[in-house]
Amino acid sequence: MLNLKVVQVGWNWINESGGAAQSILNVSKAFNSTVISFTKKNGRPFFGSETIKQLHIRYNEFLINRYFYSQSPIKQQAEMLLVNADLIIIHGFYRYHFDWAVNIANKNKIPYWIIPHGSLDPYVFSYRTLVKKIWFTFRGNKSFENAKRVIFATESERDKSQILVPSEKSIIVHWPVECVNTQGRAEAKIRVRTGHNIPLDAKVLLFMGRFHPMKRPIETIDAVASCNSDNVYLMMIGPDSDVLTAAECNKYCIDNGYKNIHFINPLFSREKYDYYMASDAFISLSRRENFGYSVAEALSSGIPVILSPGNDLSKDVRQLNCGWLLADDNLDSAKKAINEFAVTSSELLVEMGRRGQQWAHEELSFELFRSNIRSAQN
Repeated sequence: MLNLKVVQVGWNWINESGGAAQSILNVSKAFNSTVISFTKKNGRPFFGSETIKQLHIRYNEFLINRYFYSQSPIKQQAEMLLVNADLIIIHGFYRYHFDWAVNIANKNKIPYWIIPHGSLDPYVFSYRTLVKKIWFTFRGNKSFENAKRVIFATESERDKSQILVPSEKSIIVHWPVECVNTQGRAEAKIRVRTGHNIPLDAKVLLFMGRFHPMKRPIETIDAVASCNSDNVYLMMIGPDSDVLTAAECNKYCIDNGYKNIHFINPLFSREKYDYYMASDAFISLSRRENFGYSVAEALSSGIPVILSPGNDLSKDVRQLNCGWLLADDNLDSAKKAINEFAVTSSELLVEMGRRGQQWAHEELSFELFRSNIRSAQN
């Protein structure tokens, strides 16, 4: 196992890719693997990946080339890496990198795993539906049949899969997060809130994620802004998407006269944990999170969570009483939870956060992840 030559294939292994990019890094650490990424021309390698052997096949994205076709000579070098691999792990599909890697794996009889990263969720099939059905007919179905393993991040992700993956092929492996040391919580709270002109006695919610309609940042803003209390604030942190930006969300707040919403530049280093610890709870109203690294990081940081049903980790923590797990995506449900949060004592919030933190430190440790992901080879 220790000498196994593992090569991962993904796309856009850059900070802006969020959880999928972090997962590639985690697998790299578990297997000491090489990473091949089809990466946008100007994309910079993922933060923290400096010690990982990697090849970036650059492409320009336009029209049909969103499927990442590339004639870069580096692709030949990457192909040799795959040919000599003992195991190929492919992240995501519907893209050129997937077909390219599967073809090489099948041609050379190399076992491969598929990690969907939520791409089999019903929500994903609500747009570009015809293209995806065609892809599965001519590519996907056969590729999944030939795969040795399909790795799901949560039981909910597997249950919602839009294709049938035989039980002998599928395995559930939670992604790991850092076991956060929260002894400096009080100092972080003062430092962060003072720096952003947020009262120390305020109830602060944290949104940490990409500004994309799927994650419902505008709905989150509206829900917090309508809170019955005038002492609830929202910190919004994350990179822009190609369809929505933080600046546009900020303008929305200005146009509507919202004063309790604070926008903060994306954070990719350990500094982000100061913002978790400076908050009283984390909120995600996302329509789809097959795992949700930000949710896991919030739990590990010891703060309660307000989660929509699209957050698949909800099922795993439902019995912990570590926050508000919404029954539906109705905005009134989110507003009700926020109003309850606003009047919940700090002592009770701390206790809720402590329960979530204990679960995260036990179930989302890197040691457990490494053991589970390696056992999939058996």
